[in-house]
Amino acid sequence: YYPNQQLPAGQLSATGRWEKGKFSRCVLVYSNMKVANTLFGISFVVLFYFVGPFFFVYLNNLLQLPTINIFLSKIIGIFMILSGFLFIIYLFFFFKKEGKGTPIILEGTKRLMATGSYKFTRNPMYLAHIWILFGIFLIFGSVSLLVYLFLAWFGMDLFLAKVEEPQLLSKFGKDY
Repeated sequence: YYPNQQLPAGQLSATGRWEKGKFSRCVLVYSNMKVANTLFGISFVVLFYFVGPFFFVYLNNLLQLPTINIFLSKIIGIFMILSGFLFIIYLFFFFKKEGKGTPIILEGTKRLMATGSYKFTRNPMYLAHIWILFGIFLIFGSVSLLVYLFLAWFGMDLFLAKVEEPQLLSKFGKDY
């Protein structure tokens, strides 16, 4: 329901009281979007950064594929993961401030992002995800993680082309 939309008499309102006639459900919709965004974000992190890599490490061990075990690569990998996550956190705040929204597609920005790191690339967050996955590869050294990295890159590219870019084009028009 939208704000001030006529609802059936006796329907439960966002405040939890029974009301007749008009009322605004913005609070309820907004809180549901926050819950959905939070659940989507947690699910993404768990699947993308834990389940996926650990499955490919397991696959690497199962198929007895080579691993790279260099101490310096593990240090560089830790740096890449930490810097990638810090950059993603920065982008979340940047989205809130400049775009008046979130980077999660369920609740996109209200303004086109064309400043900061978005001045140089259309999707710095996707680059940060790839950066982090490469850091995970450097830590574990499983060759199969490179396959995961390229599959993730391809999946994000496909998602951009088929879902996000058409949405942004219809939302922001020629500015996009």
